[in-house]
Amino acid sequence: MDFPKGVKFIQVDISPFEIGRNWKPDVAIIGDIKIVLRQLNSVIKKQLQKKENYIQKPRVKALIQAKEEFEREVHEECMVEDIPTLQSALFMK
Repeated sequence: MDFPKGVKFIQVDISPFEIGRNWKPDVAIIGDIKIVLRQLNSVIKKQLQKKENYIQKPRVKALIQAKEEFEREVHEECMVEDIPTLQSALFMK
C-alpha cells in the first residue's frame, strides 16, 4: 500500500502485542479506542478554542486593521471620478 510522503501513523490498540505488528507507528497508544478518541477530541477542542481567541490579540487586530486600510486605499486609487480603471473593472466582474 502506497502512502503519501510525510504521513505519520498513530496506532491505538487495547493489546500492546498488536502495536507495530503490521507497520511501525509514529505514535503508539495502548487503550480502548472509544476512550482514547474521547480524550483526543477533548484535547483538540481545547486547542481549537485557543486558536479562535487569536483574533482578540492586539497584534492580530492591528494586522486586520492595516489590511482593511490598505484595501480602502487601493479601492480609492482605482476609482477616478467614480469611473473604475481597467484593473478595478476586472476585479469587479
